[in-house]
Amino acid sequence: MSAPRSSKRSRRSRIAALTITLLLLAAAAIAAAAVIQQGNLRITVLGQVEPYRLPRTGTAPIAVFIAGHVGTVDGSVPPQLEKSSTAAKAAIP
Repeated sequence: MSAPRSSKRSRRSRIAALTITLLLLAAAAIAAAAVIQQGNLRITVLGQVEPYRLPRTGTAPIAVFIAGHVGTVDGSVPPQLEKSSTAAKAAIP
């Protein structure tokens, strides 16, 4: 017998919210890793910004790297991720 639809939706909503939060935290950091576990579900996000130092004058290109993994503690198949989004803000003088 399968779980009620509202339970599946609630779990998917939590997964989406955790993923979005982790992606935003990873994007905001210079180099950061975060692991969040809720019950059997484990989400890992890694983020890095290069170069580490920018010039005091002039402009320089940057690169943002974000990687993630969704898995379960017991090795079972995790619920399908339905939606993910990222946001970035650049300060231009």
